[in-house]
Amino acid sequence: MECNSGCKICTDGSYEVEGELWVNIQHPHVIQYIRDNLAFVSLEYNRLFGTSYEFVSEGMLKLGWTTFRVDSPMGSMWICVDIVGNVKHFYNEGGLKKWLALEK
Repeated sequence: MECNSGCKICTDGSYEVEGELWVNIQHPHVIQYIRDNLAFVSLEYNRLFGTSYEFVSEGMLKLGWTTFRVDSPMGSMWICVDIVGNVKHFYNEGGLKKWLALEK
């Protein structure tokens, strides 16, 4: 967002906010937003950081766990998040498939 001249909110195009900035964000709401807006989040990430990362929802591969695939120039990784907020990371598809087969 560009700053208009005479703006009282920011200085030199950077927002300055005084005081405590803590906001209590609930983890499930963040995950739900990412799931609902995955294409936008990926596009915005690419616009801001100029990388070619792509975030794709793989859906619910295991009961209670939502799976996201993150593709980058260096390869892919999978992030699995359950409804409680537990997270598992897999850096190859074999590891993901082994976890899915072992813990049905």
